[in-house]
Amino acid sequence: MWYGLVPMEHRWHYTKNNLPKLLVENGFDVKKVIHSNMWYSLPGYKGLIIKIILHIADITNSGDLITVIARKK
Repeated sequence: MWYGLVPMEHRWHYTKNNLPKLLVENGFDVKKVIHSNMWYSLPGYKGLIIKIILHIADITNSGDLITVIARKK
């Protein structure tokens, strides 16, 4: 289960490639793209597995949160 997925709130999903591209196409200059993760607190072995996966995601710059810093041209 992905706790960040809230069906009635998250109707579209963006990637590290298409979100900056969308901003550029709409007149923005993308300054920085930051990837991070929501930190889930689960007990037991499931929590350990999630922590390992999130650590790998941090190392590979592929988290489940994308922050784009951009300025309108």
